[in-house]
Amino acid sequence: GDPTAKQKIIHETVVTAYEQMLSLTRPGVTAEKLFDAGMAVIKKAGFEYSGVRFGHALGLSLAEGFSIAPGNKTLVDEETCLVLHPNIVLPASGDSAIHGDPVMLGKNGAEVLASGKQVGI
Repeated sequence: GDPTAKQKIIHETVVTAYEQMLSLTRPGVTAEKLFDAGMAVIKKAGFEYSGVRFGHALGLSLAEGFSIAPGNKTLVDEETCLVLHPNIVLPASGDSAIHGDPVMLGKNGAEVLASGKQVGI
């Protein structure tokens, strides 16, 4: 069916959080700073942290390296491949959204490797 107004807000919020995180993704940023940038957007929209990380490094396994999570001071280096995926989870109502893409870090910032944007939401 069609998404509710609340579901649309949740989705728009995680997309905006992703865009904010992406704009800061460059060599030398910490995983924590990326998390904080996404969380600021989510809190401003009236939502709380669900306990789920907002991304991770990619390597030979799906989630190798580090998590984009509170307190993680890992520096993101040039040539790091990672996934940014801020999310909102509301267990009481069952509403949730996650939005993200894999990115590769170059000296000038992040290059999106594949876009997860959906049409019609």
